[in-house]
Amino acid sequence: MLVKLELGINYVSNFEYHQDKEYLSSSDYKLLLKDPGEFYKKKYLSTEKQEEKSYLINGSYVHSAILEPHLTDKEFIVYPELRKAGAAYKAFEAMHPGKNILNKGQFESCRRIVRGYQALPEAVALISGGVSEHTICVDFNGIKTKVRADYINIEAGYIVDIKTSAYDVDVDTFRATIEHWSYDLSAALYKKVMEQFYGKKF
Repeated sequence: MLVKLELGINYVSNFEYHQDKEYLSSSDYKLLLKDPGEFYKKKYLSTEKQEEKSYLINGSYVHSAILEPHLTDKEFIVYPELRKAGAAYKAFEAMHPGKNILNKGQFESCRRIVRGYQALPEAVALISGGVSEHTICVDFNGIKTKVRADYINIEAGYIVDIKTSAYDVDVDTFRATIEHWSYDLSAALYKKVMEQFYGKKF
């Protein structure tokens, strides 16, 4: 049984957060802005399980390894081949129900990203003194709204959002990536919601 989100702080899993249909997320707002019909279909009519996509699993693993390393081995497992296909993979999948499975290539790619983070003192310093995967629900301008900060340092007044990307991470390319995915709108919403809830600037 899934936990029902309520106004205020919610201690829920990532799965429970995304399964909720009562509150609007940043992704919901962006889709509603882009295509109201598609928003309604995806948010309220779809019953299909989200198709497994390698970049989603990679991003989830990197988030876990950086933000909740104590849960990584419980939630993820590595299939020691390059292709997740065939009878051997099906047997492996059956032996590990409920786990997110990365193939060998995905795992190596993710570990390179995590090592890059660990080698950058400025990045490591940001993930300290705060809370990981922090879910807040508020009434935002009359609309039930939810945000799940990758990491938030409430006392210092900042929010960290971790992004993985298949594109280059030079300033110009990353600026284009931000524009493509409307990350600026996500940042604005997270900032407004946290400021409303905590009564301070972020």
